[in-house]
Amino acid sequence: MGERAWDVDSPPVGYPFWAAHLAASGRAPLSGVSRDATLAVKRFLYACVEVLNGYRPSAHLRRLSRPFEAAEVVSEGLLGAQRLNAVRKAALRAGRHPSRKPVPVAILSLHLCEPRSGVVEAAAPLLIGEHTWAMALRMEFYQQAWVATALRLIQHAYHPPRFPEALADH
Repeated sequence: MGERAWDVDSPPVGYPFWAAHLAASGRAPLSGVSRDATLAVKRFLYACVEVLNGYRPSAHLRRLSRPFEAAEVVSEGLLGAQRLNAVRKAALRAGRHPSRKPVPVAILSLHLCEPRSGVVEAAAPLLIGEHTWAMALRMEFYQQAWVATALRLIQHAYHPPRFPEALADH
């Protein structure tokens, strides 16, 4: 095998959200999770973020998934991109973001656990403008490669800030 194109702790070209991840994680080593599993999760996570940002089609997640679950993983990626696009369009219509350029998805942190050998589960809160979503995924070591077997995007509903005047009437 050749040398990796980028190191886990250095930002690859075209990843503006990497700095937020490293700042939030404090570059602390992840105990109990192998380096290969960590790298595989990060690569898959960044591919998912690129799908959400519209830089790549959701079908690209298929090659990173186990064949049995690939359709479900791709479907979840596509659904997440569609929901994010709807949120961004609603924000434009409401005038909250006057710029036509959408705010990219930022990874706030990454939490990993390896419940058993050959399986890694991850959770990552994502910041999208004023919204916070969560991504959960599971990867398994299958035929000498780490592949995704589950992906879930959880959208947090936007709640406008409460004003103290509204509470004063009670």
